Amino acid sequence: MRPLTQDQFAQFIGRTKKIILKAIGLHLHPELVDVIDDVVQETYLRAWKALEKDQFRGEAEVTTWLYAIARNEARRANKRFGHKAIDPSYFDNTSSAEEEFSPEVLQEFIGQLPKKYEAIFSLRLKGFTEDEIANRLSISKGTVKSRASRGKKLLAKLLGEVRS
Repeated sequence: MRPLTQDQFAQFIGRTKKIILKAIGLHLHPELVDVIDDVVQETYLRAWKALEKDQFRGEAEVTTWLYAIARNEARRANKRFGHKAIDPSYFDNTSSAEEEFSPEVLQEFIGQLPKKYEAIFSLRLKGFTEDEIANRLSISKGTVKSRASRGKKLLAKLLGEVRS
C-alpha cells in the first residue's frame, strides 16, 4: 500500500473509525472512557507512520491491521493508567461474538441471563478479577468460576439463536 495524502487519510479515517472505536471499546478499561480520543488519535498516528514507512505488508485486511493497532493502544492505555485489561478469552464460548455484536448488544444478551450469571458477567465487563467479583458478591472464587462457565454456555446458546 502506497502512502496516502492527507485528504486520502482523512477519508480512510472516516471509513475505518467504527472498527477502531469497536476495538477500543472492547479492550479499554471502562474507567478510562475519558482517554478514548487519545487512544483513537494514537492509533491513527501509528497507522500513518507505518503507512509512510511502507510497513503495511498487506498480509491481512487493512481493517484487521487497524483493529490490532487499536487493541494494542487500548492495552497500552490500560497499562499506563494501572488498569487490567479485560481478557476476551473470559468469554471462550462466545469469542466470535466480539466480532459479530457490539458491546451494547452483548450487554443486552447478558441482561437476559439469570441474575446470578448476569452479575458475574457485568462485573467482569467492568474489569473486575475473579477474586474481586467473589469479594464483591460474597461468594467463593470457585462459585464465580462455575457461574461464569454455566453463564458462558447460556450466553453462547442465546447468541446462537440470534445467529441462526
